[in-house]
Formats: sequence, C-alpha cells, structure tokens
Amino acid sequence: MMAAQEGHTKVVDCLLAAGANVNAARTDDGYTAVMVAAYAGHYQCLRALFKACGSMFKGRQSSALDLARLQNHTDCVHFLQQALKATQLLEDLNALIEAGNTAAAGRLISTDENVKLRVLKGKRTDFFVLFEGVLDIIEAHNKEQSEKAMAELLLEEEQDAAAKKKGGKASKKQQQKTVCSTALADSSSPPTSLQKEDMQLVDERERERESFVLVSDNLMRIRSTFFWEIIVGFFALIGKVFGSNNF
Repeated sequence: MMAAQEGHTKVVDCLLAAGANVNAARTDDGYTAVMVAAYAGHYQCLRALFKACGSMFKGRQSSALDLARLQNHTDCVHFLQQALKATQLLEDLNALIEAGNTAAAGRLISTDENVKLRVLKGKRTDFFVLFEGVLDIIEAHNKEQSEKAMAELLLEEEQDAAAKKKGGKASKKQQQKTVCSTALADSSSPPTSLQKEDMQLVDERERERESFVLVSDNLMRIRSTFFWEIIVGFFALIGKVFGSNNF
C-alpha cells in the first residue's frame, strides 16, 4: 500500500510477485493500492497493479477513477477509463460465449473501438492479456465453422458427381457452391482476429503515408508558385526601373 502511495513501482512489482493481495484495503478509509496510486497520480504503479490482477481490477476502478479526476491526473484518468472499458468488454464477451453465441462475440471484439483496446499504433496495449483466452475460443470457433462449411461443400460435390454418373445434371446451387469451394481451396485459412488487427494497422499506416505524400506535394506546389511569383516580381521591378530611366 505504502509503495503504491509513494510511487515505488519496482517495490510494487516485487510485492505482487510475492503474492501481495492487490485488493487489500486500509482499515481507516477503505482505500486499496489502486485507489492510493490513482489519488497520488502514479501511472506506472497503476499499470503494474493492473497487470497483476487483470479482470479482478474492476472492483475498485470507479472509485479510483473519481480520485484521479479529483487530483486532475489526466494520464491516470485515461488509463482507468480504458481499463473499465476493457473489463466490461471482457464480461460481455464471456456472457455471449456462455450463451452459445460465439459468432456475436467475434463480431463484438472485432469492432474498431474494441480492436484499439488491444492493439494501438502497432503495439499490444496493457489490456491485451485480458482477451487472450477469449480470442482462442473465438478463433477455434471460426476454424470449426470454416471446416464444417468446407466439409458440407465437399459432400455436395461428391453427391453431384455421383448424380452426373447416373446421367443427372448439377443444380445451379451446386454450381455456385463449387465455385465457392474452389475459391476456398485455393485460398489460405481465414485470417485470425490478430491477423485482422495487423491488416487494419497496415491500412492505417498506408493512409498516414498517403496523407504525408499529399501534404508534401502541396508544399512543393506552394514553393513552386512562390518561386515564380518572386521571378515575375523581379522582372516587373527591373521593367519599372528601366522604364523610368528611359523616361
């Protein structure tokens, strides 16, 4: 508690590694280590405490957030706000998975806002570790669904081939599915959630690069225009000087 209050992050790490109870509260005011670190503005201590307890961190976050706001510790406020979002998202995802709706959980975790809770500017955030188990479940579900769909397509192709041997004709539905099957067979396995995040990050970097090139082009045009304005002004000045001398 005292280490968190004084901002001794390494001491906090050592105590947590030794099994210190992160949710232990002071008897006089009920403050936990998270709350005293937030009140004192020790951002690195908050990160260490979160890494140690993960989803259990939620219990005191609201009070800690109020304390950080009271003292105007903006970095701590932002961290605690994100931590609240991450832990709430984890609860929602687990609820969907337990209800047998893993596909909906996959869609929820893949929204832009929720991706940024886990990966930001090409790096994993402090909250990424919360979702590792959920991601494994979602990716296993996606793989299972892909394999099931492929098996169904192959079975229909076999049935269609057997029908052709007996003089039958493939249905339009089967023809369309055959095209899909071929496309699936030629492609690699569906991208995982992490691969999708990487692709989104690459897209963001590409947009940043295009924006930089556009700004550079505009600056070059401005410089070129300014250069020719100077040249024209210079010759105009010379014309005035010589014109006045001739007069």
